[in-house]
Amino acid sequence: ISTLTASHSSQIQDIGQQKQSLAKKFLIGHCLNSPYLATSVYQEQTSDDTPSLGYSLQVDKRGWLLSAGTTGRLASMNYKVAQPLGYLSPFNSSATLTDANSFARNLSVGQTGTYVEATGHLGARWTMIAGARGETFALTGAHVFEPRASLAFRVSEHQAVNGSYSRSAQLAPSINILSYKQNELLRPLQVEQFSVGADLWRMDRATVSIESYHKRYTNE
Repeated sequence: ISTLTASHSSQIQDIGQQKQSLAKKFLIGHCLNSPYLATSVYQEQTSDDTPSLGYSLQVDKRGWLLSAGTTGRLASMNYKVAQPLGYLSPFNSSATLTDANSFARNLSVGQTGTYVEATGHLGARWTMIAGARGETFALTGAHVFEPRASLAFRVSEHQAVNGSYSRSAQLAPSINILSYKQNELLRPLQVEQFSVGADLWRMDRATVSIESYHKRYTNE
């Protein structure tokens, strides 16, 4: 089975935030008039367009399902952002505003992803899935390798145990990478997950299962 997929997504945001401060109070008749002075805190006009083209192939051979595919994306970004007063950072105990900034960027960059995966049975009771994915991010020049594997053992007709490992990655949001020059050096965020589980009782219409997992985050 081979599949060719083309897609396009678009997102436009127009955000305006203001801080209002009380100017003065004066009484007109029986009404208390309280005019406010508005100060711009954050302005954003951004648009993202992402066309993509992908191809995948699946081959079933001697009880093994072999899959492979590749995808290419072109991320077009047109950003105009102003944060003249800065903001209160959740990572800073200080109550002062920091990181005042404004920038405008208009660029297009590529992103690719390629994967291979194999699923099959080892004997009558073992099932194995193993695969890997490689991605490139032109925005920061990053390359990542993302392996995954799982192994399951069928104890009986209604019970099974399994274990798995996976590692995945993604870039920080593009608007954060483009906001400061040094952010272009940010490495992709990565997460590793180890998990073990069991089907305590599997039936045609319902399954009772339990799973435990451990996640490890890096480059946050």
